[in-house]
Amino acid sequence: MTKEQCLTKIKSMMPDIEEYIMKESERLLNSGGIDPGNYCQEFIFSAIILAVVLNNLKNRYKPLSDKCRKDIKNLSHF
Repeated sequence: MTKEQCLTKIKSMMPDIEEYIMKESERLLNSGGIDPGNYCQEFIFSAIILAVVLNNLKNRYKPLSDKCRKDIKNLSHF
């Protein structure tokens, strides 16, 4: 696969990713897991929600093979 092909594939996944981010954010906000009233700066609370959403998102696209896991671990260091 070329770099351009890879970027095209990633771009094609963006609508699904954006939809997941919004739905998962709403789910977390409705969960009552933390009180948004404890945060006076709105971006801190939003950053917390987004951090959890992105952590959950990684499991949706995580390949199962050992080689893929090794490559993910390797790229995580860059």
